[in-house]
Amino acid sequence: MLRTQAVRQLRAAFCTVAGSDAEKAIASKLKAALKDVKRVEVQDTSGGCGAMYRISIVAEDFKGQSIVKQHQLVHRVLADDLKQWHGLTLETRAPPQ
Repeated sequence: MLRTQAVRQLRAAFCTVAGSDAEKAIASKLKAALKDVKRVEVQDTSGGCGAMYRISIVAEDFKGQSIVKQHQLVHRVLADDLKQWHGLTLETRAPPQ
């Protein structure tokens, strides 16, 4: 019980970002920066505070690129956002041919 309260207090202290608005903003930023985005899903996995995200994206820009290069591209697009986050789970793919 005490541990649960402590977690809630910490979350309240560090969590200031509104989940759905932040998720939409991240998705919009990726759609604007990448060529022909087929699918993008952004999920706040930190309980709604904006500290950790899971992003899954399928885009033409990833064709012929290694996973490392794909992730580097996304990291460049989200560089300013990443400075504020504690974690990111990223899945990138090129669309099927």
